[in-house]
Amino acid sequence: CGCTLHARCIPLELLKTGSPSSTSSPILCNLCGNDTTTPSTSATPSTCGGNSPSVYIAPLSYRGLEQSIELRSKAMHPPSSLDNPKKRDRDEEHDGNHDDETYHYASYVVYCQGSSSGASTYSNGSSILSSSIDEELHRTGRWNDQEVEYVDQLVTLFDQGLLPIPNGTKLGSFLGDMLLCKSSRLTKKMKNAKLSSRSFTMSTSSNGNNLNNHKEEIVMLSALQEQFILSLPSLSAQLEMRFNLSKQWRSYLSNLCLELEFATLDVADFLSSLEEQETRAAEAESNMRNVRRRRTMGLAASNKSSGNNNNN
Repeated sequence: CGCTLHARCIPLELLKTGSPSSTSSPILCNLCGNDTTTPSTSATPSTCGGNSPSVYIAPLSYRGLEQSIELRSKAMHPPSSLDNPKKRDRDEEHDGNHDDETYHYASYVVYCQGSSSGASTYSNGSSILSSSIDEELHRTGRWNDQEVEYVDQLVTLFDQGLLPIPNGTKLGSFLGDMLLCKSSRLTKKMKNAKLSSRSFTMSTSSNGNNLNNHKEEIVMLSALQEQFILSLPSLSAQLEMRFNLSKQWRSYLSNLCLELEFATLDVADFLSSLEEQETRAAEAESNMRNVRRRRTMGLAASNKSSGNNNNN
């Protein structure tokens, strides 16, 4: 039937035992409405059929990130000044180079988010690279109400052992991955949360009431996650966060399946998509180095020309 399930919504009982508990109430797929706790059902996404459960983790889609790059490029491109003919002419003269530079910068920021590799390399004070790259690669600033509610639900399910993540996962590391922020932002907001010492332990309970509660909690988590995404201040930020959450949930689920030695796990396409992000990030970094090199050479040539004119 082509049944699809979010990674965060997969029944843990299916992963732990290979078949759902007979006492559990159905957790219905949000797309086709089929019972995802039947032995023939796979997850995330899945093609139903056969007598044994299997998990196929779908590859990541980059359409949202590509749209975000275009949006960032346009936002960084300064409009020509109608009130200043000289500035307008100068903008038109260098328009092609400027578009090229802003696009490469936007690509670098989008594909390298969550990384700190470029924090010191490209913050060189130039007109395009003037903002702190570290702030671009990690979310900073105040927490809004939607983010607080989403994190509260994540922490609740973390403590209850009801998330599809590997045992031993640290709370601070998990939240940092999900929110695209550094630990310093978390500790500032959650001073007494013991982020570095709280570890995840999957719930071993399989009674019907707990599974029913799990379904309700996951439905609430999905709603709060969507509200959090939509609360972000720009469409580009929303697209990037949506991609990141898909990536993180699928990565954690993949690692959990490996930990549980789940026999029928198909992650080949997903891993290929992760490698594609690494390839795109490396290409963006290379393009940024070329941008910086051209800028440096152009500045040197300009200074030399200026010096010659002064001597004359």
